[in-house]
Amino acid sequence: MVVWGDAFIDFFLRFALPCQLSPGNIAGLRHNRSSKYIIYTTLADIDRLRRSEAVRRLATYIEVEYFVVDPEDVHHLYGGDVHNVLAAFHRHAVVQAAAARAYLIIWAPDALMSDGTLAEVEAQAMDGADTVLVTGLRTTMEEMLGWLETKPAESFSLSSDDMVRQGIRHLHPMIASMEWGSERFNNRWPSQFLWRGGDGLMLVHSWHLHPLMTRPGSRSAHFATTVDGDYLQGIGHGAGRRHVCGDSRKICVLEVSRRDYGAGLLSDLAPFDPSRFRQWAMSALQPIHCDFVRHPLVFRDGRATDEEVENLCAEAAGIVGPLADEAARYIPYLRPLRTLESLRGAGQVWIYGCGQAGRRLSARLRAARITMTGFLDSQNRHDDLDGYRVLPVAEYAQCRQADDAVIVASQFVEEIEGVLRSLNISDALNASYLPDDGRSSEGLALRIVRFDPGGSV
Repeated sequence: MVVWGDAFIDFFLRFALPCQLSPGNIAGLRHNRSSKYIIYTTLADIDRLRRSEAVRRLATYIEVEYFVVDPEDVHHLYGGDVHNVLAAFHRHAVVQAAAARAYLIIWAPDALMSDGTLAEVEAQAMDGADTVLVTGLRTTMEEMLGWLETKPAESFSLSSDDMVRQGIRHLHPMIASMEWGSERFNNRWPSQFLWRGGDGLMLVHSWHLHPLMTRPGSRSAHFATTVDGDYLQGIGHGAGRRHVCGDSRKICVLEVSRRDYGAGLLSDLAPFDPSRFRQWAMSALQPIHCDFVRHPLVFRDGRATDEEVENLCAEAAGIVGPLADEAARYIPYLRPLRTLESLRGAGQVWIYGCGQAGRRLSARLRAARITMTGFLDSQNRHDDLDGYRVLPVAEYAQCRQADDAVIVASQFVEEIEGVLRSLNISDALNASYLPDDGRSSEGLALRIVRFDPGGSV
């Protein structure tokens, strides 16, 4: 849990954390004794958190651990890009979870979960899922507080039916602007499409899904954007080990944001524009998102019938499917390689490209003491290059392992992308993003240290 600043801490302690403590969430989990609840914050905020009644209750169920930002880095938390800051915290959390070989639950201090959400996540993990993906309805804080303040603090449990009704009633303008068919559609950030059904029914198709739970591996911490971006593209969990929860009766999530959140993206609403969508998709999407958006995410209360849900899903599928197919053809297919360190822990490391770029990268790997397996080539080539074997990529595709790393180092990137698409190799890396000076381009780096409950860092 990453939380700092009076406004977010206030909401977290009054509403977000109490609903996590309900009987179907932390209070009822089977693995609390072997788990930790980690709070990332600042030295200025930690006393308020530790003294709060909600955190004291939390500590009766699960061990609570604190990490704080080095005081010299706190200025990054204010006035900059909050997504870069969150990515830095999340990279640290991923490293902690990977070292412990643990599942990682990522949550926000301004988000609410229905009773039973974490029990469902735990059940999915025990059933073999490595990732549980969700989306939430973003709601307007100024309208939601009246409802939330009626809930007793000592038994703060939210039913999915209640949450769906409140979510639809108090939908945030940012999300309301993504209703399909609207004359005032949000072409600047069309990350979701939504359809309204009858009373108590809303359908969402989202390009970006939140990884409520993941199981990080040794190479998972090397992502630059956010946990719903290149982190998910890079962790390598196949579709069979990913669970997308599209039924609010099992997991219901509401995000609660101030009315002015995202106001800058609402200045030129207009009917859906395919050309503007393409421009957005090329900068905001990765291949994995074209799979995510196909999943119907149903928010329903007891009034919605199965027939209504099926009809609405069928209508939306006819629109979303072709859009996803089209986006998959033009969005970047290769993930950026931003640091050589991300290759440590790979099963085998292959360089796709036998020209000067590939050979230069090979030399850098040797200098970094990263073991390389060989080169891949588009032709039917079987020989050696600089002491390494050369293998036709089509032949390699037949024996590829899930933890392999394939790095494209070539001037013919577009042609190679086409070959990789045809072979269904979707997690290859593009070496052109690698800085020449060997430094990482993974984004903001924060100095984060463990806080000793005795009062020292």
